[in-house]
Amino acid sequence: MSQDSLDWDVFRVILAVANSGSLSAAGRQLDIDPATVGRRLARAEAVLGAKLFNRLNNGLFPTKAGETAISYADRISRNVDEVNNKLLGADQHLAGTIRVSIPHNLMQFGLAQDIADFRDTYPEIEFRIETSDSLANFSNRTVDVVIRAENQPTSGLWGYQLTSVNYSFAASEAFLEKWQKQMADDPENVPLPYVALSTSDPAGDEQQLLSMFPNAQKVIVCNGLDSVIPLVAASVGTARIARFMLPTYPGLRKIMDCEDTWNRLLWVLTHPDLRDSRRIRLFMEFLRDRFKEREKTQKSHLPVAQEK
Repeated sequence: MSQDSLDWDVFRVILAVANSGSLSAAGRQLDIDPATVGRRLARAEAVLGAKLFNRLNNGLFPTKAGETAISYADRISRNVDEVNNKLLGADQHLAGTIRVSIPHNLMQFGLAQDIADFRDTYPEIEFRIETSDSLANFSNRTVDVVIRAENQPTSGLWGYQLTSVNYSFAASEAFLEKWQKQMADDPENVPLPYVALSTSDPAGDEQQLLSMFPNAQKVIVCNGLDSVIPLVAASVGTARIARFMLPTYPGLRKIMDCEDTWNRLLWVLTHPDLRDSRRIRLFMEFLRDRFKEREKTQKSHLPVAQEK
């Protein structure tokens, strides 16, 4: 074996290749080009004096020596992550970076203003924000805080409940001007237009609406609330929308509340090792308090459609 030693970057390459099965996928994971991945892997094999992966048509597969190297790389990765988390947790400076993962479409419903106001108070804190509906992986140190809607916070995470995510079917004032009399006089037959969200529970949405308006007509299907709510505001149809989002559009009115089976809780969560980082804890407490303030002022005081 060569007297050269391997640094952590080389072990990261070994682990990335093992997890992804190709140089190109490992490069994307590590944010380096595939040629660099190949050179580092070749160096590791030269230093260790053993072939680590068999190159087959359908990818790279570890040899016996490779499996041993992967085991060591995985152990090193977990140790490095633990040290990083402990050090960040001990960080008491109100400066630095907070990496936040939020669901799609949430930023426009108050969260952007919350972050802006937090930075006005702590201008030396920088945010890195990704939008995703999947729970982020804290083990790879790409995220510090996640905001997610789920009934119970994911096991092993720590944080605060921000609000209850309750749903209502809502419509614009102009839409109600056109349809409300028929909705009241002949709910069994009114061909009420509605907008469906493909990423929720389409059958459940339709069942809820059709239980009151059996002849309702689906006119548009969208894959995100960023499309649904503007369409409702433009009087295209009614749609199921989280009630905490509706005050952003003051011209909307509730038609009917949805069953509790669809309700969720909105959480702000972090890894327990990070809870003692002052900037992370302050940010999470800031969001918790902001959502409580909004609940007090809004508290379902959304205008309800009135019969004309």
